Amino acid sequence: IYQLGLFSYTEYFVLKIFDLSVGSTNTRVALLVASINLFTAFPLGVGMGNHETMLINYLPYWSLGNYEILKGAASENLPTLNFWLNLLTGNGIIGFILFVLFLRSIWNKIFTRLTYDMSGFSQFKSLSFIFFLISFTLVSFAQSNTAFLWIWSILGFYAALANIELEKKD
Repeated sequence: IYQLGLFSYTEYFVLKIFDLSVGSTNTRVALLVASINLFTAFPLGVGMGNHETMLINYLPYWSLGNYEILKGAASENLPTLNFWLNLLTGNGIIGFILFVLFLRSIWNKIFTRLTYDMSGFSQFKSLSFIFFLISFTLVSFAQSNTAFLWIWSILGFYAALANIELEKKD
């Protein structure tokens, strides 16, 4: 009986995620569609923060009765609710690629050093950066604010770690 109850809860949550009649799902899907529409209209970006006032023009018709959409539209503040879409709409494809290249450069430096130096510190840098990237990527699909200090602090920390060379003791 417990397993059947667990299945029904799982079924409820999975169906809720894709049910557009649910307010939060409707809001997120509408903002996703609007963000993609805005990006396709302006592939070079509209400038950081400008997407919040422009998203209203790209909302799908079925979302216009949504309370959260109406509230955001009234205050001209519609967030993308997705960090990656925030980068794409604000900075365009060039800014998005530059950010991904920044992450890639940290990745390359950390993992290139790991092949030459198998010390505990190098392993720590590599593993912690992998876990950070996984968590950052997943959280970024549900969080859009690029002004959070923790994002840039941790990325700065890993950029510095990628450039640290430990002295070899002979």
